[in-house]
Amino acid sequence: MRTVLNYIGQLRVYSLVDLILLLIAVEATSGQFVGVLCLHVGFLSYLESTHAHNGRATVPKWVWIVLVLVGLSLYQKMETIPFLLASFFYTKKAYKKWGIWAPFFRGLQLFFLVAGICGYGIFLPWVAFVVSFVRNTIGDWRDVEKDKEQRMITLPILVGVKKDLKWGHLVAIILSSSIWWSFTGLSIHVLVGVILVQLVTYNLTPR
Repeated sequence: MRTVLNYIGQLRVYSLVDLILLLIAVEATSGQFVGVLCLHVGFLSYLESTHAHNGRATVPKWVWIVLVLVGLSLYQKMETIPFLLASFFYTKKAYKKWGIWAPFFRGLQLFFLVAGICGYGIFLPWVAFVVSFVRNTIGDWRDVEKDKEQRMITLPILVGVKKDLKWGHLVAIILSSSIWWSFTGLSIHVLVGVILVQLVTYNLTPR
């Protein structure tokens, strides 16, 4: 059971439901919807299989390959190319000064996936980029002390932040989900349900 919870934690369900709300907001087709989710989880699987964080169960390398191939076949947009490039560069976060650019690459991931669905002429892909950039910068703020121990250089470390902001990232996730929900027309009960899922699952991810 502990291993199952470990893998669920690595899925980052709190972020997954946020992405689902965004896909509803941009009116993704069923193929695009499943394709983006497969690409996203494939990215997470690749990230975990390459980083091998302490306390996290090993993710077999074939998992990300299968998920990405399925995602590519369903999403069927040229934007998968810049998405995959941004994903690859993000995984370099632990090396030298790559960590400074990590929020930028995460923003690009979301930007291209959204733009591939609704185009570049509306503001939602750009909002997705900015929200993702800010959210992941706050995520790095959450891990300042650990990242310093691992000799990483992230934006918060670069500007001199010394203490972790423990709950800042969760708050940022909830706010971003609220933004996507405002574009959907869904009932407030849906947003409340999403926030409850995020509160319950956030600490399942081993850190």
